Amino acid sequence: MRLSPIHVALSCLLLTACSDPPPGEESALDQRARKATEMRDTMQRPIDKAKTADDAQKKAAEDQRKALEDQGG
Repeated sequence: MRLSPIHVALSCLLLTACSDPPPGEESALDQRARKATEMRDTMQRPIDKAKTADDAQKKAAEDQRKALEDQGG
């Protein structure tokens, strides 16, 4: 069986398409995943900050109650 130049060209094209991208180049899927992670992190920061503030407020209130009880009130 003789391979025609078209078959060889198509085989090379398919092999090239199946290979990993060269180092330094990010695929479209990797770019979307990175952007989604950045967006998630950006949205999560204020939530984490609010949780920290809430925990600090609860601790301060508990410390204040404890101080009042220690003073006899």
